[in-house]
Amino acid sequence: MTFSKFQQTIMDAIEKRVTNIKCPICKNNNFAVLDGYTRRFLNKDLNKVQIGSQNLPSATVICHSCGYIMDFSIGALGLMNNLEGSNNGKKKK
Repeated sequence: MTFSKFQQTIMDAIEKRVTNIKCPICKNNNFAVLDGYTRRFLNKDLNKVQIGSQNLPSATVICHSCGYIMDFSIGALGLMNNLEGSNNGKKKK
């Protein structure tokens, strides 16, 4: 299987921090990394969804065996400035 540059960067960053990563549900160690970002939007009101509010960019990893989904914070992985398309949270001019 070939990985995009994004997917390989994510896997390298995770493996640098966690050795022998396993699914917490089925203990499998074979995963797929989605080829793009996901975001968790931060909202202050439980009754409203605010698109465009502050958000947490994440990389999503999915267990090949049971489908368990794991999200890893791009910032916590130290990749906010290293990935293509990142502007470190700054608005484009």
